[in-house]
Amino acid sequence: MNNTSSESGEGLEGPHLPTSDELKQWTFYMRDATGQRGNWDKTLQEIHSFDTVKGFWELLYHMAKPSQIKQNPRTKEAKNISIFRKGISPRWEDPANSNGGRFEMNINADKLGSSVEIDKLWEDLILLMIGENFGELNEKIHGVDLAIRRREYRLSLWVGECDKQAKSLMIEKIKSISDVEIRFENHTW
Repeated sequence: MNNTSSESGEGLEGPHLPTSDELKQWTFYMRDATGQRGNWDKTLQEIHSFDTVKGFWELLYHMAKPSQIKQNPRTKEAKNISIFRKGISPRWEDPANSNGGRFEMNINADKLGSSVEIDKLWEDLILLMIGENFGELNEKIHGVDLAIRRREYRLSLWVGECDKQAKSLMIEKIKSISDVEIRFENHTW
């Protein structure tokens, strides 16, 4: 497994986890919409929660990598994997998300140099988030969602309500792990 941080996090580039084993509480979700078109709540499953660095690495080790998760070719329904703060679900309608938005990166699967690229970007974005690498903006970060489609991955960092300056700082931090184009979309329905 490619661990991009060390116990202390010193001397390495990229996101780091805290030096203690304790983390905020996070929950891993999976959504498989096969045969359930339009019914988000029925297809969203809470899989596992963790609040330690060890718990995070155990989860990451046992779950399939994004490049290994395939869309159902018959139904063309997307699959989503998400990690969100405990108590906040990956839904626009969640009260914590309703005035926020998401930083979205659309990655064409055919243009990836290798499947390792999406796996690394997914892992690095999670490390940025759970490692609290956003400084004073950490509490505005709600979660990471990856929508897996036939020819595209849509990776999103979900946030609460933010001003323009906070959004600029967050984009700068995301750009530290990838040069993928990022756009911000408000959660409206």
